[in-house]
Amino acid sequence: MASDDVMEQLRDFKQSCIQTRDSLVAGHEDVATSPRKVSHCHNLEDAGGRWDSYFHYPFSNTPSPVACELVEVPEGFREECGPAKRWPDSETDFALTPLEEKTYRNLFYHTEHWNYYVEDEPYVGPCVLSIKQEAQETRALFRVIVRSPDYFVHGLLLPSNLSANRYDKDDIVSSLGKLMNFSSLFKFADKPDIEDEILKLDETFLKNSIKVGALLVRPGQSSEEDMLKNLHVPGGPFDQLLTLLGDRVALKGFHGFLGGLDPHNDLTGKESVFTEFEGIEIMFHVSTLLPYSNSDIQQVNRKRHIGNDITCLVFLEGPDCHFNPLWIRSHFLHSFIVVQLLSETTNEGLPLYRVSTISRNLVPPFSPQLKHYDIFPAGPGFRNFLLTKIINSDRACYDAPKFLRLTCRTRLQLLSEFVSTLSDEADLQKKYLSRRCVRRGSWIPFGASRPPSSFFDSVRDSYDNSDRLADDLTVALCTKNEFTDTTFLVGHNRVPMYGVKAILACRSRVMCRLFAEGSQQWNMPSCSRRSSSPPPTPRYTIKKRHSTGQPFEYMAGCDEARQQSGNEPYVVENIEETVFRELLCYFMTGSCNIHPLNIVGLACAAEYFDVPDLRQACLDHLICCLSSDILCQLLNQLEKYLTCQTAKSMLITVLQYADGNAERMLMSRGFLDLSEHMLLVVMQRNIQASEIVKIRALLAWAELNTSEGANRHKILQPVLKNIQLQFISAQDLMKIVVPSGLFQADKVMEALAYQANPDSFDS
Repeated sequence: MASDDVMEQLRDFKQSCIQTRDSLVAGHEDVATSPRKVSHCHNLEDAGGRWDSYFHYPFSNTPSPVACELVEVPEGFREECGPAKRWPDSETDFALTPLEEKTYRNLFYHTEHWNYYVEDEPYVGPCVLSIKQEAQETRALFRVIVRSPDYFVHGLLLPSNLSANRYDKDDIVSSLGKLMNFSSLFKFADKPDIEDEILKLDETFLKNSIKVGALLVRPGQSSEEDMLKNLHVPGGPFDQLLTLLGDRVALKGFHGFLGGLDPHNDLTGKESVFTEFEGIEIMFHVSTLLPYSNSDIQQVNRKRHIGNDITCLVFLEGPDCHFNPLWIRSHFLHSFIVVQLLSETTNEGLPLYRVSTISRNLVPPFSPQLKHYDIFPAGPGFRNFLLTKIINSDRACYDAPKFLRLTCRTRLQLLSEFVSTLSDEADLQKKYLSRRCVRRGSWIPFGASRPPSSFFDSVRDSYDNSDRLADDLTVALCTKNEFTDTTFLVGHNRVPMYGVKAILACRSRVMCRLFAEGSQQWNMPSCSRRSSSPPPTPRYTIKKRHSTGQPFEYMAGCDEARQQSGNEPYVVENIEETVFRELLCYFMTGSCNIHPLNIVGLACAAEYFDVPDLRQACLDHLICCLSSDILCQLLNQLEKYLTCQTAKSMLITVLQYADGNAERMLMSRGFLDLSEHMLLVVMQRNIQASEIVKIRALLAWAELNTSEGANRHKILQPVLKNIQLQFISAQDLMKIVVPSGLFQADKVMEALAYQANPDSFDS
């Protein structure tokens, strides 16, 4: 798509937002005013936008030019059917609809780019802009994403199309704002974790799981009540189609996507059909597998699941069947994929199926299309086609006004909170401008005389070369003692590190005071015990060591203290060498490396030396780097620093994350390395994990960290009383729990009795 088309969309951005919002607020369901997401690029795969954004389909009630006997098309619906031709086995390229929610991750995330925002543009609302430089086929281009609550534009622009100095990125962004007729100026989003925040914002509505209805229609049935009363026939035609699409799974104890089905008490049936396709989990609400009641004519237990789906697979059991979408009374169902079993078979004896779709008029078209063929033999090719059609149908339905109205409302709230946070962050950074941890990347205009490398060149809007300065200072001050005037002996191994007092004193008030007092030994409080008793009350002390042995006041005698200390090294205890090295690097260069192995110590050191911006950067980074793989490492680190208030705050964050990701943590290798104290802290919480997983994890930990007998039982006793044995299967109770010896026999018998008759126990 040409750059001029993107320019046109940007010029009409505000007007499009106004039309979209007016249409949704007024409740119009006119396609001409229906919202459109726009994404213009040279190819659709690169764009990341939705395929339906490129189709200007004339929605109407006009029947398909090809006669189709599968469906009846009432007013307000549109059908898609083919010419009754056989699918060629050679064609297997069935692609899922690309999503604009993935554009930022695929094309911007972890690459050098810039983000800007507008707080409240009239008639548009909050707006976020992302821009980067690219070179395609020796041409210089700007790639932009513009997000508002009601509209999304993504595309490539030529610098020559903008009335701006391409060597000045602020001028480029200002030109884009004028092009979109914005009265407010775009502000630079200067926040340490801005990339992750925008990624979360864009992927809020990204779905990796969907639920789909599966309805059986037999000859002569023409009402909702008739279709919902069909019973399951093992090995029947409907069962064969479901077996082709997915796996039959037992719902009790199932840990995959459930789609609202009950995994505990078989209240929604004992089995269902589940599959995973292209990374997307699909749970089918199969009408014949949902609970059936002879006394319920409406079959509410079946209707409440299928009627609340958005897409439904309808199977016509025979050539004499047909389907009308009005037979199912539902406000949610927007698209039906109709599959009919034909009487003919292939030469190999495989059944043949004919496919048609019928959707509400306001649902955009979705691929793969049926205009060339619509008859398929049973096999992997048909499965890929049908699952692709189902997923694309679900995605297209969310562009219908009924669902898009809710999406736009939620996006407005999220964008408002996002830009409000950015605005508050900008006001806060004005107070700490000299202590910013994150610097902007380099802006390298294409066509300049120097090599156009936007990643390694250090020339910016105004030349300051601070990147090179930071690197030079790191080498000169942190590793070469001939250029420094003070030495630190860090940790138990007394590793020497070097610094300049003038810089350190300016960067930290605590260091300024310690240098002035002449204290030669510094202790940051820590807690390195491995017992289950709680840590002591924090006590912050600074040990002083002077040649005269006499203490003196802070202001009086500072010169005398400096003379007495001379060039003696400063002893820094209870701070790890790697942590103190990064702290020195931050003090003297303005930047440091934060990663999961040093984040706790660095945050506590920042608290001790009164560096609030570095402490906040660590807290923000903790939220971004949390994963089940490093949870136990973080917990062991936090135990060493529990006397620090920052460590306590970080512990709360880590434990809250652990509550929802407990099973993966319990099964990880790092869980076995937890201390006794941290084990009790984690296991005494209401973590979301099955009881048998808890038992297995405790046994593995005890095997590695305790001795046999009473000692093991005594250590685990505070945790064992929270284990609910009645939710562990009888087989696991007898094979795992009883041989462990952790529970008394009467407790196990009570659990077995409860499973046999729950009503015999008081709730």
